[in-house]
Amino acid sequence: SMLPLFRRAVRTMSTDFRRPSINHSRRHAVKKRMRAPVFLIAQEKEPSTDKIIDKSTSEQVARARSHQSVDNNALLNLFHAMKVPAAFSLLQQMIVDKDSVTNFENQTVGEDDKDIVSRKMPKVTKDNADKVFDLLCKRLLQESEQISINELSSILQVSGSINRHLSPRILEEMWEKLRLHKDDVSSQNLAYILESLTIVRVQPPPDIIKLLLSKVHEDMLLLSASQCCSILWAISLCELSEGGEEGSLVSRAFLQDLFEGTVKDVNVLTGRDLCRLLWSIAIFEFKLPPGKLDGISRGLLQNVNELNASEISSIFVSFALLSVRMHKDLCLALSERAAVNIESFNLRDMTDILWSHGLLQNEPDDFLYIRLSARALSCVQAFQAQDISDFLWSHAILGKALAPVLAARLLAHISFISQSLSAHNVACILWALANLRIKISPTFLKIVCHRIVSIVQDFGPQELSETVWSIAILYRTSPVDDRIEARKIDVEQQQPQNRVLLSNQTLGDEERLDQSKHNNQTISNANNVRSILHDTCQQICQAAFSKIDEFSVTSISNLLWGMTSLSETLPHGQLEMFLRKAEGIDINRQDAVLLLWSAAILQPRISHDRLANITRNLQSSLKERGCENKSRSYNMWKRGGMTSMTCWSIAVLRIEDVELIESVMREIKLLINEFQEMDLSLLHIFFLSCSLDPKLKRVIEHNPDMHVVRSELQERAKNSFLKVNLRPSKLRKQIAETFSRTGIPCIEGRVDVESGYRLDVLLLQGSQPGDQYVVEVHDRNCFLADRKTLKAAMLLRWRHLAALGYHLIGIPYWEWESILSKRGEEEERAGQLLGASEYLLSKLASCGSAEYVKLD
Repeated sequence: SMLPLFRRAVRTMSTDFRRPSINHSRRHAVKKRMRAPVFLIAQEKEPSTDKIIDKSTSEQVARARSHQSVDNNALLNLFHAMKVPAAFSLLQQMIVDKDSVTNFENQTVGEDDKDIVSRKMPKVTKDNADKVFDLLCKRLLQESEQISINELSSILQVSGSINRHLSPRILEEMWEKLRLHKDDVSSQNLAYILESLTIVRVQPPPDIIKLLLSKVHEDMLLLSASQCCSILWAISLCELSEGGEEGSLVSRAFLQDLFEGTVKDVNVLTGRDLCRLLWSIAIFEFKLPPGKLDGISRGLLQNVNELNASEISSIFVSFALLSVRMHKDLCLALSERAAVNIESFNLRDMTDILWSHGLLQNEPDDFLYIRLSARALSCVQAFQAQDISDFLWSHAILGKALAPVLAARLLAHISFISQSLSAHNVACILWALANLRIKISPTFLKIVCHRIVSIVQDFGPQELSETVWSIAILYRTSPVDDRIEARKIDVEQQQPQNRVLLSNQTLGDEERLDQSKHNNQTISNANNVRSILHDTCQQICQAAFSKIDEFSVTSISNLLWGMTSLSETLPHGQLEMFLRKAEGIDINRQDAVLLLWSAAILQPRISHDRLANITRNLQSSLKERGCENKSRSYNMWKRGGMTSMTCWSIAVLRIEDVELIESVMREIKLLINEFQEMDLSLLHIFFLSCSLDPKLKRVIEHNPDMHVVRSELQERAKNSFLKVNLRPSKLRKQIAETFSRTGIPCIEGRVDVESGYRLDVLLLQGSQPGDQYVVEVHDRNCFLADRKTLKAAMLLRWRHLAALGYHLIGIPYWEWESILSKRGEEEERAGQLLGASEYLLSKLASCGSAEYVKLD
């Protein structure tokens, strides 16, 4: 009777009811992800170039200036005629289609080159740009002796801005020139070089880093605010402050000097400089003088039209890492700027913006959110694992439901890239899907489970607990087609001989029996999903047990709640080890209730000594809770969900703690009008135990609140319990029919008036309750995942019916299937009926004994 009750409990349970502490070390993870450079190195071989045409003519230059398409030969001739540094700058302008700030103060530029650089050149195709870049790289190697340090720093900067990477040979030439001419590096070019190293995403040799940082130390007083900002930003992204010889040069005092040099005159900084300053403040956690953050915000607002996609996302992330909500005007301006230029945002920029809003739990601008969603829908296939993780996590935190089309494409893409998912990605994605109530397919669940098993040792304690929690929500609430269909036709897989016994019987299942082939396949698929899920949970349990010392109480309660929701079991001794972690420490109310609930389901006969600290903390929290608390958790408690779970757990575990039960009764009395139907059903079981269980009856009989509570709630609770929608059991129908054919009158599904239980099969053997026999039919759904351990709800039901005076006969599914499978098809119905009848008569002779029903 309790099984549908538990299923409804999981389906109707709000995700806020047991949402884990989703920290995931997000701040540190994002800092590391944003700071760590991506080291991309070009191919070792030098690029090949097409044949160089003779010097360009004025007609060809005119063609390059126009907005018409430029052919390869004209472009190559044009760039071949220019000096290398000026040619790099021109290529930058042609690709990004805007004027570029170049650093050519100390070089000689021809009049033709100046004229070309000063004009806004047309965009070129990627193929043209690649060929030109290859040509310029080849020329750079040939003419490296004539190129100065200043020009090298500019080339380095340009290559990063156009997203092209120099080959290792070119970079080595640059390092060598820096070693030979280190004294010629000015403070201005020092900032350019450090900034460019970050942009091109390469890691220079340690001696070059040491050389550059030493120069920064020497020229500290000569650096402008903008240069200090660029150097500080480069250090933060290259993680130069962590380890290594160069790390010793980046002391806290050194970083503080750079910071002070930056903020001494914030008004002269450009929008890009302010963006980098804000990022550095967030990374290095500098303390700003009063009013400086407002000044930075005003500067960003004034220069918002200068900011590109990367800078806008960086500003949002910086405020999120600082845990500071930006000024409303700045947020609106940045959102409008981002929405209008959404096509220029890459996936990382978009996910960073959403992640920042999620971390601060700040609703994004509606127009920006619509544009971000549309942009994401158009490029789902480009999502990487971390992008999907952040994207879904942000939506879950913000409570933003995904469009069905976008959700379906994301699920398909997650399946496609499943082998690239890290443990952190899997935990985060599953948690988000569970909170967003996104429907998953059996195939998706199988793929995710396979990925979990393959990397289970990479999961941390919090990730393990959140993964189990999320799978429990997804499996129980998502309409997994195979599982739902299998539920309609019953989970028990019938033997072919069984159908002979069922022939000519009116069971109301004719249509489903006619589809036996389809049904068998459906059951097979459902069992396959359940088997994979069971194996995954067992692997997670083993990994969790190996890391038990790292688990917090909250992680343990999440893990155990997920296991109980999936009807999983723990290896012998593991539950005691997990509960031992909760001994001698303070436990919050939510964790205490779920630990108690999990112990009741997983091991109803557990020693009460293991639960002493849990009950003590629970009792303390019940006494301390005041009505003045209006938090979200208080609102959940007002609905009575946790209180009813506590009562049910006390009934199963038979806890004789007078003070705890008194506190619970006061809580029920306080919330008497707050209980929902699900809560009342659990309370009915508690009231029934208090009447039928001698241990609880002895504790509760002198409680003054019990009479008040029962007079107000007992009838309501019983009516709610009777409303539970029970699914017909084919196994129960078979047994009832067999009894009838054996000549033993029986009634299937009669409701016991006193308890409200729906009796499986009541044998009409006598006129008095004490003379009546009840057959308890235990199909697969009555057992935990090991298919041998009877669920706590079934044990409690057995205990209650026995206390009511019924003689109980337990028939487990495996014995019934074994009896029916002994007969061959040729013996048909008569032989099967005889074997089944003999089995039932033997069960009557041994009434009251069932080895698998283990009571105290």
